[in-house]
Amino acid sequence: HAGAIISGGQGTADEKLRIMDASGISVTRDPSKMGSLLKSVL
Repeated sequence: HAGAIISGGQGTADEKLRIMDASGISVTRDPSKMGSLLKSVL
């Protein structure tokens, strides 16, 4: 998950999610929206 490795104050979940989003990776913070998000990208 996005918060798995945090060292030296870097690599926070927020930072990882921002980088994934900027890279074109679809992300959601709400697990209840994972199904609809997956459906939208397939």
